[in-house]
Amino acid sequence: MYYLKARIDEIKALEIKDYYHVEDRSYSNKYQFFFYKGKSFEINCYYSKNLFTITFSSEYKDIIIDEAEKFLLDFVISNTNDNKTKYIDENNQIGSDEVGVGDFFGPLIVVSSYIESKDMDYLTSLKIQDSKKMKDNYIQDIGLKLVRRIKNYVVQVSPSKLSYLESIGMNKNNILSKIHNLSHAGIIKKYNLPSSTIIYVDQFVPQSNYKKYVESEIVPNQIYFHTSGESYFPSVAVSSVIARYYLLKAFDKLKELFGIEIPKGASDIVDKTYLKLIKKNKKEKVDEQVKQYFSNYSRLNS
Repeated sequence: MYYLKARIDEIKALEIKDYYHVEDRSYSNKYQFFFYKGKSFEINCYYSKNLFTITFSSEYKDIIIDEAEKFLLDFVISNTNDNKTKYIDENNQIGSDEVGVGDFFGPLIVVSSYIESKDMDYLTSLKIQDSKKMKDNYIQDIGLKLVRRIKNYVVQVSPSKLSYLESIGMNKNNILSKIHNLSHAGIIKKYNLPSSTIIYVDQFVPQSNYKKYVESEIVPNQIYFHTSGESYFPSVAVSSVIARYYLLKAFDKLKELFGIEIPKGASDIVDKTYLKLIKKNKKEKVDEQVKQYFSNYSRLNS
């Protein structure tokens, strides 16, 4: 995929919008000026203050160059095979992501990060992307640097607390929604961020359900949900890496507690580890470190 990006003013943005006969409509992202999908290319146009950013994307480089040249744009072009991750918004923003949802052992961690445009070169130098595409050893090496350099807020919920919340009728998405909102409120308060700062969330639930779960506690900022948000917004990517860093630290503590390596996930190996631990330790001690609402728990304790 090739990406052609240009900075333009409002007059040029309106000219391009009119050229493609884009009708006025509302977008989930309040900073999106317009979106256009052609036969073999797409256009995204965003604005922040008086600055507009337009991106043409296509599998065919020549097509987007031809389109951009119609408007005499001063552009840069790149492709997804480059080392740098391509984001659709690099303006000031908050982003949140979570880890630990699918792990039988260990906590659930949600991180919100605040990214400024000036941070982008630093993030590029560290090759930040979706943490699932990064090696754990590398995340451990750079994690503390990120925590110290990038504004962030971490919410960590123990497995015993999660088990209690599930036991009183809160489902996974309800819990996740409240924790994400708590992290949003936390970072806004910690760094005194304005309500105009957009928040990006790696989508785990429909936005309407999220609002229902959070209700009146929801922060006043515009929230934009996007699947695979780590690939589109640097704030979500950074949050995924920082969250992974803290999850790895949590599993290091589990190793110290029990004297063996604790596997992640919920596979057969995890089952065997749990059974091994309850033979060598008090069951209550082990159960405090697992999410008891997992099917693993009921199956292994039946």
